[in-house]
Amino acid sequence: MVERIQQKNIAVVGYGITGKACVNFLLAHGAQVTLLSDSCPDNLPPNVGFALFDHVLPIGSYDYVVVSPGINPQMACFDHYSASNGQLISDIELFAWFNTVPTIGITGSNGKTTVTEMLAHVLRHTGLKVGVGGNVGSSALHLLAQECDVIVLELSSFQLQLTHSLTLQHAVLLNLSEDHLDRHGSMQNYLECKQQIFKHTKTIICIRHILESYPPAEFAPQNLIFVSSSEQMQIASNDTLAVQQLPPMSDSLVYKKSDNAIFRHNAPFIDCNNLRLFGHHNVLNTMVVAAIALEYHQNPEPVVQAIYSFAGLPHRSQIVAAGDITWINDSKATNVGAALAALKQFESSEQFLVLIAGGDAKGANISPLKSLLGDVIQVIVAIGRDAFKFEAIVAEHAAQCAVNSIAKPCVYYKVNTLQDATQLALKISKGALKSDEHKCAVVLLSPACASLDMFKNYQDRGEQFAAAVRGLVA
Repeated sequence: MVERIQQKNIAVVGYGITGKACVNFLLAHGAQVTLLSDSCPDNLPPNVGFALFDHVLPIGSYDYVVVSPGINPQMACFDHYSASNGQLISDIELFAWFNTVPTIGITGSNGKTTVTEMLAHVLRHTGLKVGVGGNVGSSALHLLAQECDVIVLELSSFQLQLTHSLTLQHAVLLNLSEDHLDRHGSMQNYLECKQQIFKHTKTIICIRHILESYPPAEFAPQNLIFVSSSEQMQIASNDTLAVQQLPPMSDSLVYKKSDNAIFRHNAPFIDCNNLRLFGHHNVLNTMVVAAIALEYHQNPEPVVQAIYSFAGLPHRSQIVAAGDITWINDSKATNVGAALAALKQFESSEQFLVLIAGGDAKGANISPLKSLLGDVIQVIVAIGRDAFKFEAIVAEHAAQCAVNSIAKPCVYYKVNTLQDATQLALKISKGALKSDEHKCAVVLLSPACASLDMFKNYQDRGEQFAAAVRGLVA
């Protein structure tokens, strides 16, 4: 495939992590490279041309234009180029032209990083050399120079939007929720970008009750593998290939809530009490990982043991301590949508939940959290610049409780530091557990806000929370 780009005139738009990787890769393979950017970086290689990137004026004539994920390919400046049969591509498309290693693709609105890293962890423990990249970790292009038995790529909708020829051994679209609509324009457009992952995939993992995880008919695969939760087996009829071809009882892996276990061939396979990840969504993630891993290592025991040893990713629903009180670090929830995703896993449970929240809300509306007050969130302990916003929604909820005897109350506290918040959460949780109403408690740091008003970043916030918890429960 070197001939495809050698001596070709290729533009790279953007010079972030992806742009730099593309420039270096293209140079190494004999292309004539021009960087299009808002300003000329000091570290640009001397043999790379530069042109000012204007978001409105048409770009010049190139054999290919590689667009970084953060650049919208539907901007006016690309219209003339595309209309003249110019080819806009992603770094993943460039990777696809050169890749010869079996590759697995993971996409979805939520959970794709966890599944990507968990799958890589499991495959490594079964003896494979695994490369990980794409939207997480290393650029996919860097993996081409590594000695790998298999590559696992996390793929964003931005990357898939300009990817046309990526061949995958296995792929999964985990879920779809409102995101990036400012770029894609509609949920349908967003879904269609995500579904590009299925275009040249040999085996697709489908989650039975998540219709978006099924391939459209035009991307008919050689094989479909189904996983499901027995609690969520109902699916609506639609025109997707998967629904049309779905035979009864075809699921490779099934989660049974009554046993809190994942079954394989009608026999217990994974005891979910042994998982180090929290929440039903992570049970589904575990089933996806197991289903793919068993395609590469048929002996189930090493797969199961590797799954049990996966501790999750830092600051993403990470269990810091467990017992009568479970302490969870979800510091990466820097916006309301992320906090809602963490909280929704508790909707059907009966624990007493204390939410530690607050920081810099970046002008965002936090009122969507109000629907969870009382039923899911019993107490909010707020910190930071915009703590008052949480006080406001609790006050609104209290007013609702005053006129609706069915509504359950939620209590609000404001403290000055994260350490004060953990100490107060411990005191409140211990008090709640003394009653007969609650048998367990959860303290969840899911701030729904950025951290920079009090911390270096969300990692610093999460690390300080974990340190404070360990100091309390040691």
